[in-house]
Amino acid sequence: MTTINTINTINRDRLAGSSADHVKAAWQQFVETVEPIRPDLYRYCRYLTSNAWDAEDLVQDTLARSLVTLGCLFQTKYWPTT
Repeated sequence: MTTINTINTINRDRLAGSSADHVKAAWQQFVETVEPIRPDLYRYCRYLTSNAWDAEDLVQDTLARSLVTLGCLFQTKYWPTT
């Protein structure tokens, strides 16, 4: 393995660790932000669906979509392009 390949491998591994830390931090922040409002969201979804099972599905879908949307909005911050 050449020196340049070794350096590229080290930089890639360092970036992967850094990205993993950013993802964990972003997930923790998302959970801390969403958890207090989850009961209100569930009540609203229960009102909309009139069914506990459908309400829980709607809550999960809403939270999943919000996580993906936030990830897309802040993508360049956590995953720089090479």
